[in-house]
Amino acid sequence: MSVFKNTALSERLKLQFRAEFFNLLNRANLGTPNATVFSGTSVSASAGLITTLATTRGRSIRIETDFLTTRAERYYRWPGAWVRESP
Repeated sequence: MSVFKNTALSERLKLQFRAEFFNLLNRANLGTPNATVFSGTSVSASAGLITTLATTRGRSIRIETDFLTTRAERYYRWPGAWVRESP
């Protein structure tokens, strides 16, 4: 989830405040189910059971401030390099 606010400082310059939230509701990311269906000649009791977590990462928040310009810039490919053309 992301929330941001743009504030105009001048005609060509903006300030952007941004907050990004990862795993905000703190939900578990489950691992893959056990793929072993048959154990010898009988059906495995653990077939399809999920016993692990895919990630153990908790909640995290990232807060950021950026200066944005509205100046028109154009990028084009020149052999071997990217070139920026400003008006």
